[in-house]
Amino acid sequence: EVAQLSLRAHTQALGTVVTGVAGMTWAFILPYLVNPNEANLGGKIGILAFCGLGGWYYFPGKNGKSFAEIDTLYEAKVAS
Repeated sequence: EVAQLSLRAHTQALGTVVTGVAGMTWAFILPYLVNPNEANLGGKIGILAFCGLGGWYYFPGKNGKSFAEIDTLYEAKVAS
């Protein structure tokens, strides 16, 4: 989702915090997931990479659009 101009700074700050927390959590959990004495998921973790890659291509990008065009689409409630 793309925020309106008035909320963009708050949305970017929240996204930065969420990315940091998710990265720290993933860095803490990953060794336990692949460890044979713990979860022993091993190669099954690779499936998560394919899911993440699929999600990257599933969500449409806003490339080539100016902030004014994005705000106009947001106000018109056009699905992204």
